[in-house]
Amino acid sequence: MKLEETTNSKEALRVLAEQAVLKAAESDFALESFRYAAAWYDTERDRIITELPTFEETRAALGALPVVQERYGPAPDREAVWERLALQFIYGFLGNLSEPTFDPSSFETTWEAFWKELSEPKWTWLSLANLQNFHNESMLLDLGDGITIRGRSSEELARMSWSEWHLEQLNREWLDGGVNSAYVILTEHKLPKTPDNLVLTDTTGHEKATRALLALRLLKDGEIGISRMWHFRPASFNLGLGGYSATGYSAAFAIGQSTRLMNPNCRQCAICIARCCGTRARGEGHPSISISLSVPSQTSTSAEIGIALTLDW
Repeated sequence: MKLEETTNSKEALRVLAEQAVLKAAESDFALESFRYAAAWYDTERDRIITELPTFEETRAALGALPVVQERYGPAPDREAVWERLALQFIYGFLGNLSEPTFDPSSFETTWEAFWKELSEPKWTWLSLANLQNFHNESMLLDLGDGITIRGRSSEELARMSWSEWHLEQLNREWLDGGVNSAYVILTEHKLPKTPDNLVLTDTTGHEKATRALLALRLLKDGEIGISRMWHFRPASFNLGLGGYSATGYSAAFAIGQSTRLMNPNCRQCAICIARCCGTRARGEGHPSISISLSVPSQTSTSAEIGIALTLDW
């Protein structure tokens, strides 16, 4: 990418940010109201920025960047995205100010985060839900394919960028009796950035979690389940995705026999099965899973039974 194009975009944003600070100070919007704002959700707030003298110039400068053309808003069909990106930068900048004056240091911090996220070729998606009816001897179980089961730790989840609001939802389910386990299931996957998914919610994490539960049910007795699953796209800078996304529902109460994984062999089996169940996401069709079960007979001996399953979902 040409340095000149990057410099032009940065300088255009700087001038627009200086104008935006003055205009915001005259408006009825408090600076903190811009902190988590998403473009196009409030047209009155958007007009504060879009009617500034250099907004069109800034919008065009962003649109001229090759990275924007490739991943976010190619001309001519997606030129509206250039406006969204310009608005999001200004909202992020204003939301970081403590007073309505232009702060060069805050501008540089905002630009670095904005440029880092623009340059990243993939989105990262996290999905999180409380587990029901589950117990394990370890507080961390890696099932592969970006799926982990771990102890519910607010501190650890906060370090992964989960918001305080998300953590409150998890804790409320536990306090209300809808969760009887100290564990959560967490999935992670990456998605190449395209103009079509800039502000599109992705719920692949729920599909991954469902396949992991299927694997665990095949592996062990018990009624393991999940409550409502939250989906979150952590980023260096929010490029316009607003609101919260969830799938499923929170149960009023959790009953049933716990699924228990008590030794390393069980964990290894879970990893293998979960990886097999994840093949659909990688475009490999319907997986065939071979499972060996040891079934006690009436004479207290055991018979080894080989079962071949083809799972169609």
